[in-house]
Amino acid sequence: MNPKRLVGVAFAIACTLAVTTPASAQWSSKQRTDFLNDCLGACRKNPRVPEAQRPQCDDYCLCVVEGGQKLFNEAQFDVLMKDFAAGKQTADIKQLTDLTPACNRKAFAPR
Repeated sequence: MNPKRLVGVAFAIACTLAVTTPASAQWSSKQRTDFLNDCLGACRKNPRVPEAQRPQCDDYCLCVVEGGQKLFNEAQFDVLMKDFAAGKQTADIKQLTDLTPACNRKAFAPR
């Protein structure tokens, strides 16, 4: 099983609540909480994430939120969410999903 791929799937699901923002912006506390809850739920339920690694979903999801907040502001949250739900492949969605490999390494690398 490839933890990076597993977390990538969890991330894709969690993106439904993600938002884009300009550099170093902060998401609202609701946006952050919603994103984290969805990301954690998806990651922990993902059959590709071994039970023993599920606690590491916390690190993965926090990494994605922190990276996303550096890229996108809260005003873009609804647009990104709608685009993702509609299956659009926008540059903003790609930029957010491009965080996945680094966050996978950070959270799921052997310790």
